[in-house]
Amino acid sequence: MSETLRFITQQLNAEPFNKNLNLISLDSLESLQLIQLLSDVMAVIDPTQKIDIREESVDQTAIRIYEALRVYRYNCPEEPQELSSFREGLVTGDKTVVYPILEWLLQRIPELRKRAYLARFLVKIHVPDVFMQDGEICNLFRQYTTLIESFKDTHRKLDSLKTGGLSTSEVKRDISSMQDEKGQLQKRVDRVKKKVCNLFCFVPNVVISVVIFTRYVCINTVCEP
Repeated sequence: MSETLRFITQQLNAEPFNKNLNLISLDSLESLQLIQLLSDVMAVIDPTQKIDIREESVDQTAIRIYEALRVYRYNCPEEPQELSSFREGLVTGDKTVVYPILEWLLQRIPELRKRAYLARFLVKIHVPDVFMQDGEICNLFRQYTTLIESFKDTHRKLDSLKTGGLSTSEVKRDISSMQDEKGQLQKRVDRVKKKVCNLFCFVPNVVISVVIFTRYVCINTVCEP
């Protein structure tokens, strides 16, 4: 554990954290301070995680962190009893739970940044079955999944371009093609949004899903921040 603490302290004292901690001050943090520290590290990976945990409930914080760890592919326990203890540790700021997470995150910040970025576009929106019975929504969802695959392919080409293995013209052709698709799909999205609002005005999750989809088809998301 001492080696873990030493590594965490060294990393948190460096850029971009600059926490000015030592082994004693780190190990003396109260549970809420430790959870906030974990959340701050996650915010460096994904800016959407930049949250003052005092503004959310303890359960909301634990769920947010747990879901982010799943996206990052952290090895969370699978056995029910162990998983329950793990989640409880996220709620209480248990050092035996939080320290290993901090160590794991700090070892792979660049990799996790990319993973968090891609997850915004590759984790599929859940659309309830009742809405999938509508032909237009079902067809739009199929096009959405096709765009996800197109995004994967374009992003792979972008990575190849960065390493010098692909011409810019090929990427530009892909982007131009996706821009054309975006223009056509935007009109359909607007129609579906109006239809969903009229038919299911008390189901906000679907409206949110459509808004998220609208953001996805904006082609400028192809380039990483």
